[in-house]
Order: sequence, then structure tokens, then C-alpha cells
Amino acid sequence: MIAAYRDRGYIDVVVTRRISPEPEKNGRVNVWFTIDEGKPYVVAETRGVPSEIGLELKTAEYLGRPYAPGTNEAMEATIVDYYRDHGHPFATARVKPLVDRDTGTVIIEAEVRPGPSVRLGEHVVKGAVWSRSGFIENRVDIPPKQEYHVSDLRRAEERLVATNVFKRVRVSPGPFQEESGTVPLEIELEERESGEASLRGGYGSFEGFRIGADLTGVNIWGGAETIRVGGTFSKVGYRGDADLGVPYLFGTELRMGVNGYYESKEYPSYDARSRGGVLSYTYPISTALNATVSLRHARINTSNVDPGVPTGDLLDFDYTAISLTPILDLRDNPIVPTQGILITPEISYAPSKWLSNVEFWKASGRFSFFLPFPEGIVFATSFYGGVIAPIGGTEEIPIALREFAGGTNSVRGFKFQGIGPKVNGNPTGGEVSLSWQSEIRFPIYGNLQGAFFSDQGGVWFDRTRVNLSELRYSVGSGLRFITPAGAIVADVGWNPHVKQGEYPVEFHLSVGFPF
Repeated sequence: MIAAYRDRGYIDVVVTRRISPEPEKNGRVNVWFTIDEGKPYVVAETRGVPSEIGLELKTAEYLGRPYAPGTNEAMEATIVDYYRDHGHPFATARVKPLVDRDTGTVIIEAEVRPGPSVRLGEHVVKGAVWSRSGFIENRVDIPPKQEYHVSDLRRAEERLVATNVFKRVRVSPGPFQEESGTVPLEIELEERESGEASLRGGYGSFEGFRIGADLTGVNIWGGAETIRVGGTFSKVGYRGDADLGVPYLFGTELRMGVNGYYESKEYPSYDARSRGGVLSYTYPISTALNATVSLRHARINTSNVDPGVPTGDLLDFDYTAISLTPILDLRDNPIVPTQGILITPEISYAPSKWLSNVEFWKASGRFSFFLPFPEGIVFATSFYGGVIAPIGGTEEIPIALREFAGGTNSVRGFKFQGIGPKVNGNPTGGEVSLSWQSEIRFPIYGNLQGAFFSDQGGVWFDRTRVNLSELRYSVGSGLRFITPAGAIVADVGWNPHVKQGEYPVEFHLSVGFPF
């Protein structure tokens, strides 16, 4: 109680207590507190603060505020921080309060010693083994002879940490050089391991159990570059791929990525083998907005299509497409979001007869919204829409490129790709796909959460004949167990209007939230 009153300026507060001499019949005792608040004190004036506009504005914030036990230290820190961010790393400040108990006011006298004005000298890098000096200098981004600003040092530390190359980073001034009026900039680093091997595992309602392995090299050329080779196996097929990531291309924030892959997979109505590569460039427009431009080339061989299912123009074909993918992420947590939005649109275009056997344009995107409520309850909803259309000499989109819906990430209550037109029970896919998922997540105990959900979705073979009355829907409930790597999710969806070949209940188990 005394601390609470003193934080509000009642520095003379006195609290006494009296306890009942004997307990009552229920074993309780009574305690009476007597509080003598005294007079509230406020800061009325500051003296001795150098007449610099920025510093005067910062110290003026204390005027009229309650004089609390921490006021002296806070003002000293304000003065020192100002000077350290304006070329004086060795500034000191001491303040002394003059208390007028008659008026309840306090005058704060400051003794300020700015110390010498300093500029930064040479950079001294310690602890770097693999990282190139040019890369480190680029990330620090503080040229010699620049005036010393402590905020520049903190920003340099943040930029170095963001590379994910270093375990520990410290950027600090060295000893003052009187002759030159400079201090060396000492950059102390501890690098992460240069490589790792990892095993991955998971489960999906369509793929079943899957297992994968990766070999990753980090900082391979001393500029935070990464290279990864890995593969994944499941009951429906396998995939092998290799990635090369080059962040900070040409010393900028531009990131280049190169990926090559080979995949063989059995889908509900066809089998496909594909191989190809992607060249991408990503630029962070802001902390929440990234934009990626990519060029993809792939060779797809399709087989085992049901005789009645329309295959499209070609079963085996090449295509080359250029894509634009801006991503706006305003979520509070990318792994376990509780509020914010995520928007991930993509536009693709494959127009060239020389590079593609099929020509098309495609637009797709997902909008997810998270709204928190009291007691840890979260309302989450996500809308996905996709459309693909043939152009040029292509008349019908091949089945391997069409839109599908149904399953964990679209409409639970249906099997993977289980929604839309079918032939002999096999989905044909279509040019348009829509799905809308909503759920209420609520805590149960510790890291265990529950959820109630409702999903809707549909697929239409012809984009010019979309009929929203054909949307299918399901409802259900599930459990989520939160881990540092993401959520382990188990959902049970109920299909209230079962058609031939469908089941009234579908079980979905996955790693990661459905959206």
C-alpha cells in the first residue's frame, strides 16, 4: 500500500494496522488499516538541464507529474540516453530533488556532464569465422566518421540478429581516442553451426503418415546463404527437392531463391509425376508486407485417369509461368495466432507457346482473420478462392492443374478433393474453387484447446457456370495441442447431406492449424 501511494506522489504516506486480539469462531482475524496519505507532491520545475530543444522537450514530460521514488533515476536515464544518442557516449547526469512540503512541489536540480563529442572510428570485428567482413559491414550499416548514436548501435545489432547467422551479437564503443576524437566500433559475434541434419514427421488425412529428412548448410559463402537438400515419403508418393537461398542480394534486402524438385504422387482420380524448378525474388516492402516474383517451369506426366474423367488438352506437358505473390501478415503470432489478419494472394500467367504446351492464367488467394475474446477464446475464419482459365491455343485445363476442394484445409467433413463434380466417384476438379472455414477456439487445460467449426465450399468445372447454391457444408469439433513447433490438430467433421460415395463423418489429423 505504501508503494502504491508513493508511486502517485504521496511520499509522506503512513500506514498503520491493528489486528483483533482473538480470532472469531470461524478461525478468522480482523485487520484494520489506518492510512494517513499526507500531501501529494508533483514536479514543478527542473533546473540545470542544458538548453537543447530535444532534451528540454524530454525532461518537460516530468513537469506536473507525481514525484515518485523512481523519478530521480528515470530523469537521469532520460538525460543520459539523449546525449548517448547525440554523439556523447560518456555522458553522466545526477539529479537532486528540492522538496517544498508547504506547497507540495518538488524542484529537480540536474548536474549534467555531456563529456566529449565523439565520432565513430574503425570497425573491429571479433568472433567471425565464416562470415565475410563485407557482409558484416553491410548489415551494421554505420560508416566511419559518423557521429556516435547509441540508437544506431542497437539497430545494427537487430540487423545482424535478423540474419539468423549469429547466436550472439554485441555492438559497442571501444576506448576513446583523444587525438582523433573517435571511438572504435567493436562488433562481437558468435556464429551458429554451419550445418545441420534433421528428420521430419507428420500425418495428414490424405497422405497418412509421412516422414522426411533434410541436410542444411548455413552461411555457406559467408553472407547468410543457405542450401538444403531433402525428401519426403508417404503412402501416396514421394518428393525430393533442393533449395538455395541468397538473402541480401547485392547488399540489399532483396532475397533470391532457387528450388528444384521431383515429385511422384497418387491423387484420388489420377497419378502425377512432376519435375521442375522455381526462381524467385522476394522483397520486404515493410515489416508486415512482402512481395515475391517467381518464374516456374515444370514437366508433368499424368497417368491412371479414370476413363470417364475429362483429362484436359494434355496428360503430359510442360509449362512455364510467372507469378506475383504479395503477402500481408498482421497476425500477433505466425504459429499460434490469436488476432490479426493474413492475406496471401497469387496471380500466375503462362502465355508463351515456346515455353509451355498449355497456356493459362490463374488467380488465387486466402484471407484469414483472427479475433480474440475474453478467457482465451479466439474466433478464426478463412476464405479461399481460386480460378484458372485457358488462353491462347489451350481449350481445356489439364486435370493436374485444376482446382479441387475438400479435406483438412478446405471443407472438413469431406475427404481430400471430395467436393465438386465427379465421374464414377472420382473428382474431376474444375476451373473455380471456393471454400470458407470458421471456428471458435477455446482453452481446455494447459496447452490443450478445443474448437467448434463450420466449413463451406464448392468446385465448378466451368468458370462461367458457378452456382453458389451447389456449395457443400459441414460442421464439427476438434482438439488442438499447442507445441513450440505448432499445433497438433484432430478434427471430426460431419456431413449433414451425404451423397453416393460419401461418409457422414470424416476424421482429420494434421500438424498445424487448418488456416
